[in-house]
Amino acid sequence: MTGGAVGESTGSRAGLAESPAAKGGSSGLEPVLGYRDLVFFYVCALFGIRLIPLAASVGPSVVVLWVLALVVFFVPQALTVVDLSTRFPGEGGIYLWSKEAFGEFHAFITAWAYWSSGLVFFPSIMLFVATQAAFVVPGTSHLAAEPAFLTGVSLAGVAAVFLLNLVGLRVSTVLHNISGVARFVAVGFVVVLGVGSWLKLGSATDLSWRSWIPSLDTVKDLVFLSTFAYMFSGVEGASNLGDEVKDARRNIPRAIVTSGGLITGLYVLASLALLMALSPGELTGLQGFSSAITASATRLGGATFATWATSVGSLLLVVVMLGMMSVWFAATARLPFVIGLDRYLPPLFGRVHPRFGTPWVSLASLAAATAFFVVLSGLGGKAEQIYKILVSLEIVIFFIPYLYMFSALVRLVGREGAGGAIRVPGGSWGGVLVGCTGLVVTAATLVMAMIPGEEVENHRFFYYSVFGSLAG
Repeated sequence: MTGGAVGESTGSRAGLAESPAAKGGSSGLEPVLGYRDLVFFYVCALFGIRLIPLAASVGPSVVVLWVLALVVFFVPQALTVVDLSTRFPGEGGIYLWSKEAFGEFHAFITAWAYWSSGLVFFPSIMLFVATQAAFVVPGTSHLAAEPAFLTGVSLAGVAAVFLLNLVGLRVSTVLHNISGVARFVAVGFVVVLGVGSWLKLGSATDLSWRSWIPSLDTVKDLVFLSTFAYMFSGVEGASNLGDEVKDARRNIPRAIVTSGGLITGLYVLASLALLMALSPGELTGLQGFSSAITASATRLGGATFATWATSVGSLLLVVVMLGMMSVWFAATARLPFVIGLDRYLPPLFGRVHPRFGTPWVSLASLAAATAFFVVLSGLGGKAEQIYKILVSLEIVIFFIPYLYMFSALVRLVGREGAGGAIRVPGGSWGGVLVGCTGLVVTAATLVMAMIPGEEVENHRFFYYSVFGSLAG
C-alpha cells in the first residue's frame, strides 16, 4: 500500500515477493511512515470518537473509567507491542509474533480472526459515517433512518477508502493526517459548545463529585467496561506495517507514548463536553454527537446557529471516521498479504500492483467482503440495534488475536530476539505480569461484550447474531 517501488526479488514487480516470515527478510514494501505519521496513525486508529457518546452515557464517572482503562489495558498493551515489535520486527506484526510463539496454525488463526473482525468493524464505521452524513446538509437528517441512504453512502465510503489505499500509503497517509487534525478540531468544537452552554444555562448533567464515582454494581455498568478497553485497543496496528515504518524500533515506541497521552486527554474532554450538553440517558451510539452539538448550539445561539453547528460537526466526524476506516483497512489488509507470501493462503494474495506497488489482491478482497457485510447489515432492522450488534461483534472478534498477543509475550519472555530490543521493565517477571494482566482484561472484555445493552430491544436476535457470526 505504498506509492513507492517494490523490490523485484522474483524478477517481476507484479509477481510474488519473497516470504518475509520464511526467509527472514523484508516483504519488499518501502518504508514511508515517519514519527509524525505514526502519531497521527495511532490517533486515527485508537481514538474511537464514534463510541464516546456510548461511553459517556455512564455519566461523569466516565473520567475515572478512562483513566482505569488506560492503566489496566493501554499500558500493558503498549508494553507488549513495543517489546514484541522490537524483538521480532517485520511486516505482519501480530501474525509474526503468534507464529514465533505458537507455530504456523495459531498464527493463521490469529490473522484470520484479525481480518474477520474487519468484516463487522468496517460496516459499523461506515454506518456511523452515513448517519453523520445525513446531518451535513440542513434538512436531510431524516435520511439517517433510511436504510437505502445508509447503505449507499456506506458502499461509496468503502470504495473511496479502497482506491486511496490501492494508490498507496503516500496518498492515504494524507487522509490519515487530515483525519488526525480533524479529531482535535472536532473535540475542540464540541468542548467550546459544551462549555459555552454550561456557562450560559448550566450543565445538563449533575457534575458534583459524587457523580464521578463509578458504580459497578449492575450488569449495565459491567457491560460498559468492555467498551472502555476496546477504545484503547489498536496499538499493534502500525506493527502490521512493520516494513513500511522508518526506523520502526525507535519511532513506534515514541509514537505510542505520545499518542496515548493525546488520546486519553481527548476522551476526557469530549466526554465532559457531551455531558454538559445532554444528560446521560439522552446519549446514543449513532446520533449522540450530533444531538449534543445541536443542543449546545441551540442554547447558545438559537435554531439557525444550531443548524450550522450541526452541519460543521457532522462533516468533521465524517472526515474523522473515514480516516479511521482507512488506517484499519491498511493494517488489516497486510495480514492476508503476508500469509499469501508464506503460502498459507493462495499465493495470489502475495501479489503487488505493477504500478502502485501495493498488495492489491488483499486490498480488493477486503473491500469486496466489507461491501457484502455492509449490504447484509442494512437488512437487519433498526439502525441503532444493528449498530450495537456490530460493535459487540467487532469487540469479540477483534480481541481474539489479543489473547494470542499477550500469551505470546508470556511464552517468549525468555527469548532474546533481534538486537536493540526494548523489553518490558522488570525482566521475565515483568513480562509475565504484563502479559497476564492483558490476558485477564481481554478475557473479561470478551465476556462482557457478549451481553446485550439496554438499547437492544430484541435480545434473542442479538444472541443469534453474535454467537451465530462467531460460529461462522
